[in-house]
Amino acid sequence: MTVAYLGGGHTTCDLVVVAPGSDDDAGRVVVFTGDLVEESADPAIDADSDVAAWPATLDRVLAAGGPEAIYVPGHGAIVDAEFIGRQRDWLSRRADLPPG
Repeated sequence: MTVAYLGGGHTTCDLVVVAPGSDDDAGRVVVFTGDLVEESADPAIDADSDVAAWPATLDRVLAAGGPEAIYVPGHGAIVDAEFIGRQRDWLSRRADLPPG
């Protein structure tokens, strides 16, 4: 298991946990994203958020887990890499950046 800081986003100190997969999940990597990813609503942006850095941080989250990983968001149901890509693009639009 690895605990890593992959960059700014929801706050300046979001951490991600990357765990190796087990037989129960077909050996897929499991990534716990905390509030960098939210499934139940749009990402919560507040005074501590770094919206400009957040999309690139999500790219690093995707690189850490890969396209087949199981992603556990800070809020809501488990998601896949495609969901994180859509959330990255949503944040890019909020930061006025070109989508990933």
